[in-house]
Amino acid sequence: LRGRHCAAIIWGDESTIINLQQRVDSVLRVPESPGPLVLKATKTTLWVWWRWSETVTPPIVADRLHEIGGLRAAVGPTGEGRSG
Repeated sequence: LRGRHCAAIIWGDESTIINLQQRVDSVLRVPESPGPLVLKATKTTLWVWWRWSETVTPPIVADRLHEIGGLRAAVGPTGEGRSG
């Protein structure tokens, strides 16, 4: 979590949660960067952090998640370090 990063809580019901982690990983992939940090909080909820990039900003992520359909997300602002 060094440097600039963003976070989101992503959830859905059991019918939309299939392969959620793989779908979220593809949405949040930043070129030349490690993949997002994804924690499965519950059976249908993920907590996610990813490295900030001009191509993967919170508004872009919100739009991409909306395109997947059947998911809900709370996407936070960009922060830095552990407190971000």
